[in-house]
Amino acid sequence: MIRDGHIGYKEWMSLSVISIGGKIFNPSSLIIATSGQRAAWIVSLLSGLTSQLFLFLILRFMRAHPEQSFLDVLSKRVGRWAFYWYGAIIFGAMTINGAINLRLLVDQTKIVTLPNTPVSVLMLISLLLALYLNHKGVETIGRVSYAIFPWMMAVILALFVMLVNQVRVSSLFPILGPGIEQVGLEGMKHGLYYGEVLALPLLAHLVRDQKTFEKGLKRAGFYVVAFTTAFLLLELLVLGFPASIRVSFPFLEMARLIFLGRFIQHLEGIFAAVWLIIAFVQVAIDLYLATYTFAVLFKVRSYQPLLPAMASLLFLLALLPHYFYQTLLFKDQLLMHWGGVVVYGTLVVFFLIGWLRKGRAGGHDGAAGTPHHGVLGSGGTGGHRVRHNDRG
Repeated sequence: MIRDGHIGYKEWMSLSVISIGGKIFNPSSLIIATSGQRAAWIVSLLSGLTSQLFLFLILRFMRAHPEQSFLDVLSKRVGRWAFYWYGAIIFGAMTINGAINLRLLVDQTKIVTLPNTPVSVLMLISLLLALYLNHKGVETIGRVSYAIFPWMMAVILALFVMLVNQVRVSSLFPILGPGIEQVGLEGMKHGLYYGEVLALPLLAHLVRDQKTFEKGLKRAGFYVVAFTTAFLLLELLVLGFPASIRVSFPFLEMARLIFLGRFIQHLEGIFAAVWLIIAFVQVAIDLYLATYTFAVLFKVRSYQPLLPAMASLLFLLALLPHYFYQTLLFKDQLLMHWGGVVVYGTLVVFFLIGWLRKGRAGGHDGAAGTPHHGVLGSGGTGGHRVRHNDRG
């Protein structure tokens, strides 16, 4: 039994995989497919390497302060201003990301299965499920993530196995698509495609220990980059180009193509059921990160009372796009291009300041005199805690 709001390795890794990799089931992959064309899988790989590099730097930056939130470490090593700066960035990014994931979930549900149901009704149902999980706390979200993680991996592996008879290797060439320069540029522009991995270190204090936190997050990042890149490659080999960028829902379209004789076909309903559950949990994680970060920034003692207001904000933001592809454009331009510049630029500044202060202090923490504020309930004395009711 996990106690005191701490989750173990399996729950933490599963939660991280769904948060980062749940997008494989929604149309977000069209952003990478469109930008990279035949080399979309290479763009995905470059984006994943970028996010994994910065994750490695974050974990190294946090290593001297085990079992503490990344915000807490920033407050110590860089300054209190860094705590507010990065916290505000993550709050804004996860709020926008949650609204986009909510809208993509609703659009896909409406178009594929419930065409006569109003968008607002589908959003309300989705948010009510997310609110229930958030009210129960991070332990419950972790347990649900762990319960559906095997199903997530099973449908992905099944897709590869059952479509191997439809692979056309000739679709892979020219292997660099629009050219090496364009592929490299698109990889840099979409460096935040796996950006959730940079928000999850804010929850480090909720994981059982530092080793579990690092191991779970690193493995989750590796798994997600690997199977997303492989999925984009499979999509190209099965659908070909330009068909791979013209389908609205790549995952469900690939599932619809499964045909292994008379009795193994029309399996998209099974794949859609797994996708729906994962999409609900992904929205719940986005809502949790946004609400929890907001509560810390404004020193609210408990995040649960803020959940209805934050869910309402996600609801309103998700209504802004007028049509399906506008949601993808909004995610591509605002969250990835501009968001990548802001997030990665901010992290570089923090790392430089932190390591310069450490060097001036003779190898010790350059912010040793900075009082520990107990950010995110990480155990500081005399500081502010955010309480979380995570009894499940």
